[in-house]
Amino acid sequence: MSDTEGLLGVWLFASPFLVLLGGGWLVWSALVRGWSALLRMPGVVGLVAAGTAGCACIEGLFSAPWLDPKDACRSLKLRDGVVRDGGLFPISRQCVERGADSGVELVAGWVNPTVIGGLLVAVTGFAVAGIRWVGRVRAERRYRDELAWAEREAENWQLTPDHEPAGGAGQ
Repeated sequence: MSDTEGLLGVWLFASPFLVLLGGGWLVWSALVRGWSALLRMPGVVGLVAAGTAGCACIEGLFSAPWLDPKDACRSLKLRDGVVRDGGLFPISRQCVERGADSGVELVAGWVNPTVIGGLLVAVTGFAVAGIRWVGRVRAERRYRDELAWAEREAENWQLTPDHEPAGGAGQ
């Protein structure tokens, strides 16, 4: 099993928990603090969106019966039908008559748009959260630097700006 398959498995396994826990946190925050609290938590919104995309992916991957896929084709009145996997993305699974090029799609039409939309919202939420975090770290560093400068000035240290000569402006 490759690292990509392992990460995909972890994401799919964690998806329902992300939706339940993150969604519960968002609902609780919205009820307690108001709906504007959602704008202050882009990382949590990203987690819920990633979980939603994962749940949709699970729905698409398990849209055909795994034990006997021919049962799905028989229920569609295809006598000699087989289940053909179209790949991981876009998620596609079709019942196809032997020798035919196309067949009946088993994956619901909402699955692929939900996966794409959820991943876009997740990436955007994580990017906004990262940008806000970097801004907060920089602001804290500026505050500490200004505080240290003010403390040195309060101790009557002689601070000379870089553009003035050491002897003063009058020389």
